[in-house]
Amino acid sequence: MSSKELITTRIAAHISLMASLLDDAVYLEAVAAAATAMTIALRNGNKVLFFGNGGSAADAQHLAAELTGRFLHERHSLAAFALATNPSEVTAIGNDYGYEEVFARPLAGLGAPSDVAFGISTSGNSPNVLRAFEVAHRKRMVTIGLSGQAGKLASVAQHAICIPSDCTPRIQEAHILTGHILCEIIERELMKTLHGEEFSNSDLSTTLNVLDQPTGHPSTIYRQINSSNVVGHGIAQEDYCVSDVFGLPPAIQQGMTSPGYVESRIVE
Repeated sequence: MSSKELITTRIAAHISLMASLLDDAVYLEAVAAAATAMTIALRNGNKVLFFGNGGSAADAQHLAAELTGRFLHERHSLAAFALATNPSEVTAIGNDYGYEEVFARPLAGLGAPSDVAFGISTSGNSPNVLRAFEVAHRKRMVTIGLSGQAGKLASVAQHAICIPSDCTPRIQEAHILTGHILCEIIERELMKTLHGEEFSNSDLSTTLNVLDQPTGHPSTIYRQINSSNVVGHGIAQEDYCVSDVFGLPPAIQQGMTSPGYVESRIVE
């Protein structure tokens, strides 16, 4: 097989797997349920703890960064962490307790009831991921497993997202697609108003009025929303992304009556 044939064959295999997910009701329902569980946890002040080995460890860091930073929209930072990113911690725990404890040990210290333990394993059988889920269950955490079509992870996770493949590269490609979809759903849900209502671009275009240019980031400005039920949660508009109420100065938060005030940043 020539290099060009190899390239086209692998792309075709990727497209075939991604297309199969469109008709996989179990996968679609699992992703939606996991996104809801993560959104509820973050909205309630809990955190998401990601973990995995090798490429899955990289995915854990990637997804945590999408939540603590931003995915598509300006909004407040969300509480997400990737476990075992500290080499000193990994080697100390691995040396003193064994490699199976490299996720379980930090999870025991950092995890709290109703936090989300998000384990990633292409095989579904990584011993240290399965061990971490034991700790998560004991701590009454929500567990989400992202794996391939086989393995024990699906049977121990409350929300199991299984990619219908036994090919590691294709599974990993579907994993990051799934992770991005989860981030987009979470961000969309948290960008709704406190009343669960969404405002359209046309609604915002007639109500945004520049009030002041505060100190700090040069592209950050305060805008006024002439509606009593708009208090942030990241309402998006073509040229502006309105951040969450929790990102506002305390004085403005306390004085949020009609009209409400939110912070927005011009998208550069």
